[in-house]
Amino acid sequence: MKYFFLLLLFIGISCNAQENSIEIQLKSDSLIYTEWIKLYEMPLFQKPYIKIHSTKGSIIKLEDINYYKGCDQNGRHRFLQTIDYGFQNRSRFSEHLFSKDSTLNLKIYYDQHIFGGEGIDIPSGSKSTKYTLYNHPLKKVNYKNLKKDLADNELSKGYLKSANQIRFLQIVSTGLGVALISSQILINSNPTGKNFLSRSSKITLMTGGALLIVPFTLEKAKRTKLLNALKHYEKKL
Repeated sequence: MKYFFLLLLFIGISCNAQENSIEIQLKSDSLIYTEWIKLYEMPLFQKPYIKIHSTKGSIIKLEDINYYKGCDQNGRHRFLQTIDYGFQNRSRFSEHLFSKDSTLNLKIYYDQHIFGGEGIDIPSGSKSTKYTLYNHPLKKVNYKNLKKDLADNELSKGYLKSANQIRFLQIVSTGLGVALISSQILINSNPTGKNFLSRSSKITLMTGGALLIVPFTLEKAKRTKLLNALKHYEKKL
């Protein structure tokens, strides 16, 4: 916990010092500064690149960059490094993004990491969102924690109710998907049987697979409801 807050302090100081400026060091050791940046980690039929200054600004391929660091146009602290695998003629990158929302008694911390590059079909990543109320210990943003901490705010409880409804749909969809697929595995356990993978079995398996995908499509909506519950908590005060 101590090291986490030291990291936050360092990021805050560096962002204020750079005044929303990004420093980019090229492989040639040249430095470029910009106040606007966008990463295209998986462009169609192209290698990863960044665009700087504006949506119509200059394009720089990641393979020509050593690193970039600083605070972007959205106030997020960003740090990207590239790694060259000369013997494979490939390069990869790792980007860390950090930002926070802060009010009188509430702080929300967003932490994201992206890893990708040549030889990786789809960039991988991880996201972490934590919060603290009244300077209490950090907690993960999830329904269980928010239900306990925001129980005295009707506006927040409204968003939590919506989040719980989405959560219920995710649980039901997962359960049905597992049940349908499991039933077909049992029915088709004998590959020499007459009805092995019949048309109805294939339809049931496809339906089960689709039901297992539904929870992932609902995750963003649930997260938005949970964050709105947090952000509207201050309106009570």
